[in-house]
Amino acid sequence: MNVIREWWKGKFPYPLVVTLTIIIGVGLVVLLISLGYHADWTGFNRHVESVPAGQQDQPAKTLWDWMSLLIVPTVLVVGAFLFNLATSKTEQKIALDKQREDLLQIYLDRMSELLLKESLRTSQADAEVRNVARVRTLTALGQLDTSRQSAVLAFLRESKLVTSELGKSIVSLGQAQMSHAYLRRVNFSYVDLGGADLSFADLSFANLIGAILIEAHFRKANLIFADLIGADLRGAHLIEADLIGADLSGARLIRADLSCANLYRAHLSGADLSCANLNGAHLSKTDLSCADLSGADLSGADLDEANLSIAKFIKAKLSDASLGKASLERANLSRASLRRADLSGADLGGADLSGADLGGANLSGANLSGADLSGADLSIANLRRANIDKALGITQEQLSKAKV
Repeated sequence: MNVIREWWKGKFPYPLVVTLTIIIGVGLVVLLISLGYHADWTGFNRHVESVPAGQQDQPAKTLWDWMSLLIVPTVLVVGAFLFNLATSKTEQKIALDKQREDLLQIYLDRMSELLLKESLRTSQADAEVRNVARVRTLTALGQLDTSRQSAVLAFLRESKLVTSELGKSIVSLGQAQMSHAYLRRVNFSYVDLGGADLSFADLSFANLIGAILIEAHFRKANLIFADLIGADLRGAHLIEADLIGADLSGARLIRADLSCANLYRAHLSGADLSCANLNGAHLSKTDLSCADLSGADLSGADLDEANLSIAKFIKAKLSDASLGKASLERANLSRASLRRADLSGADLGGADLSGADLGGANLSGANLSGADLSGADLSIANLRRANIDKALGITQEQLSKAKV
């Protein structure tokens, strides 16, 4: 029975159950009344007849009479119940808010004591006072709401207890365990979170500008529209992370694992993605202009309509990637692996494709005007309707192996 009860609670929240019960109850009453008009014994269709003078008509109580007595009390009871439910929720919300405010004040008071009485700011790196401050900070961040979490971080920054310099923070948040944490819109700018576990955390709209996130774990984390400008994400684990609309301009993503991550409409202009793993990532309509993707693995990635102008793809792996209608104007794809890649309609004008592997690639309708194709492998490549006018280094032998 407990299992069934838990399943019921999980599938149907309590307020929904109450609402459905009321709706069903009202529906049944309406149905009974409707049916009652077709049966004389209910009294719904009883017509008042004239009674001779001096006589009293005292008909037996009908269903309608009993319902007339019950409807008003029922409405009052239901109304009182709903009012108490709403009042209870409001009181709980107020109580929770007060509890969080008290927790914040206690945290600030205790941290102030560590600063003033225990010389936290001038303590040694291995001092116990630093461990105490770290534990209190992580506990507070896990229990407070967004505005108060930001207040904690603001206090740490203003007190110069945290810094963006790797390993220099007095109160270290590196290696912190914050998986599944609710950190929406929190301000982590210029904070060292190297090695922190933020898997499954909600960091949507969070401010992570300039944050140190080296080898941090963001597996399946929600980073929708997060601000990661200039963030250091070297070696970070962003597997299946949701980065829709995130701003990663100028971020360092060297050797980062972004496999199967969703980067739809993300901004990666000027980002360093060299040797990053973007296998199967969703990058359609993403801004990767001027990004460095040298040696990156983009096999099977979706880059349809992405802006890759002037980006570097030296020795990058783009096998089976979808780059339909992508802008790769003047991109450096020297020695890149683009085998079986879909580049239909892509703008590769002036791109460096020297030594690139384009075997079996779909270049139909692509713009290759001014592109450098010297030494490129075009075996079985689809060049139908492609613009190869003024293409550099292309030979008749290469064209004989392609589908023109």
